[in-house]
Order: sequence, then structure tokens, then C-alpha cells
Amino acid sequence: MARSIQVFRYEDPSTQEDSFNILKKTKEIKYASPDKSNKSETVELKCDISGIEVDDNGINGHFFYRYQVKINRYMPDEKYTVWGENYNFLVSPKSGIIILHGSAKFRPRVRNLLSEVIHDGLGYFKEIIIHKDAMMDLVNEIRKDHTRNNVERPKFDYLENKYNDFTDLDFATGATLCVTNHKDFAKYYAPTTLWSPKMRLKQCTGIVEDEPLDFASLSMKYDASFTLSQDASPTEWNKFVFGKCKKALGLR
Repeated sequence: MARSIQVFRYEDPSTQEDSFNILKKTKEIKYASPDKSNKSETVELKCDISGIEVDDNGINGHFFYRYQVKINRYMPDEKYTVWGENYNFLVSPKSGIIILHGSAKFRPRVRNLLSEVIHDGLGYFKEIIIHKDAMMDLVNEIRKDHTRNNVERPKFDYLENKYNDFTDLDFATGATLCVTNHKDFAKYYAPTTLWSPKMRLKQCTGIVEDEPLDFASLSMKYDASFTLSQDASPTEWNKFVFGKCKKALGLR
């Protein structure tokens, strides 16, 4: 289960069969990292790959990422130990994406380690940018799932031209008003380069199929990362990506 995912573009993919065979036989990945307990040394850390299976969308699996973390903090004899973080992933050569389910903190490292396993190199899993009109299309697609789905808060990023000296801007509305219907929305939206909306959900394909008593919230960032206010399984997240985000992400 995870509250956050990110989708990456899979460029020049291997065949599904080749990727499956590589991942199936790979039980662990080792990587060297500067030893936080001794800055002049390196430490070898082991990550585990398991649960490799194929479904209609691609290759699913589990990735256990290990890293060093500080213990007995703020003490004169601070030390480090090895900790771990669980991730799930879907590799889809057919659709040209990889989905990482789990905390944003280590997603870049997990992405790179998977690239090294499958391709013996980096640069195959690249960040996706959801452009502003594609994001609006995605918002409208999600609004189709329930009449009370709406945008609670947008974050506008003015990367090319400032808006009244703002480089970014956000505001929120009450539960009954979608931000896109606010009288000032159009003037903020027109000059923005990219935007990242936070939505209130009563129902949404895959991730919110049973109506909550109040609202669930979904934050959608232009780097194709999504954060939900409640847990969703990898299967539920994947259903959301392929059922709602296909056009916005440019899936094959």
C-alpha cells in the first residue's frame, strides 16, 4: 500500500520478456555509498527485489531499498544504522512507462538502480512533465467520476514569465466551489507555465472507488507524481494511471 507514486517515461525499452527474465533472476542489488559513520570509507548496501509477476499492464515487483540512518540523535556519540523502505513498481515496455509506488525520498535512487539492473546503465527512465493543458484535461477526466469531484487548491508556477512579480501562486476555495470556476482562475491560469492541482474526491477510478464520508484528496504534480490522502494498493494505483492518466501522460 502507498499514498504516493510517480510515473517515469521508459525510453528505448527492452522487450517485456527480456525485462521479466532479468528481474525474475535478480534477487538483490548492491550499491556503494559513502559511509556516514566514517566519511573516508564507503559502505556496501543491499537492496532486495521480489514478487516479480506479469499482468496485462506489464511487470510488477517489490523493491526493498536499504540506506543509512542516524540513531541516538543529538548525542555526542551519534551513530548510524541500516534502515529500509518498501517500494512497489510496474515496468511497462508496451506503454513506455515505469510506475514507482512509495515515498518520494528515495524514488530517484530506486529508479536508477532498476535502470542499472535491466539495462546496465542509467538514462532509460526519465521524468515526465505534464503540461498545463494536459493537466487540465486530466482534472476534467477525474471530474467525470463524480459530480462533487473538484479542484480545492492549484499551485501555479510562472517559470517563463512572472505574474505580477510572482514566480508561483496558490489559493484555495470552499468545499462546494471548484477552483476552476472561481472568477479569478482564468487570469492566474493563462500566464502560468505549469500547474499542480490538489483535488477533492468523492470517487475516482482505482484509488477512491468506495465513497468516503467526507472527501479524499489527491495532489497531482506536473512531474507526474501523485499523492493521495489514504492508502491505495499497487493494483489500485495502476488502474488509476491506465484508466485516468493515459492521455495526460501520453501512454502508448
